[in-house]
Amino acid sequence: MSVRRYLSSPIMIGPMAIVLANVFFMGSFSLAKVNAAQTSIVVIMLFRFCAGPVWLAPYIAIKKPPMAMESWRLMAVRVACGILAMSALFSAFKYGDISKSTLIFELSIIWTLVIDAWRAKQLPNAWTLGAIALAMLGMGLMVNPTHLITFYSGDAYALLGSFFNAGVYLTLKQLRDVYSTVTVVFWAYAASALVMVGPALPHLPALDRPTIGLLLLMCSLGLVGQLLMSLGFKHASASVSAMFMLSIVPLTTASGMLFFNEVHTWPTIVGMVMVTSALFVIALCRR
Repeated sequence: MSVRRYLSSPIMIGPMAIVLANVFFMGSFSLAKVNAAQTSIVVIMLFRFCAGPVWLAPYIAIKKPPMAMESWRLMAVRVACGILAMSALFSAFKYGDISKSTLIFELSIIWTLVIDAWRAKQLPNAWTLGAIALAMLGMGLMVNPTHLITFYSGDAYALLGSFFNAGVYLTLKQLRDVYSTVTVVFWAYAASALVMVGPALPHLPALDRPTIGLLLLMCSLGLVGQLLMSLGFKHASASVSAMFMLSIVPLTTASGMLFFNEVHTWPTIVGMVMVTSALFVIALCRR
């Protein structure tokens, strides 16, 4: 098989799309951190969610895919979890490191696994339980709290966001069983944008052109990442998708070191490696 034919095969499309999605997410997250230093979080959220209906409207007008949504109660939970999760993540970027915040946020994989196991009334296997313990130990090294129950504010926001992001994963799975990616993304983003209009409105007059440009670029990169991620999940199994989604960790770590002068101590680095390894093991065990 030629290299070109191999790269275009379904077995490679999924992983390649997910890694590329994370490159776009890294760009979007980095711009979100830049914007958070000078712009209200609610404004960043409004621009992020407006990208969905604005960019998808032409596609919907031309292709006319089925857009009916009947599961509004489930969608409302998806929207609430999404708003709370991303608000916490962007607050984590504002007050903490982009690399640590992203990795702690990815602990939502563990919370999703625990909830699924509780629903199925089935204890995870020994490898998964060991990986969860390793992740908790690694997180302790990463955050290095000054007191037993005190976290740096950025780490605390990221951890809080990870719980809500688990709700996003769980509701998204149920919605995707019935509706297409375009339908779910359009209605989730449109409803979220409507929720954010009120809180963001007082802050909009203070925006200048350079800030608006950065916000537009941020939300556009994020939406492309969402679409590529959906494509990747379509062509790869859940375990493979979860493993390749972890590529966001080294990408945001590189971004933090190159653009934000983030410096990590050895305990933090060891903790990050432990958490990433644990999430990798969990992804393998979820085949």
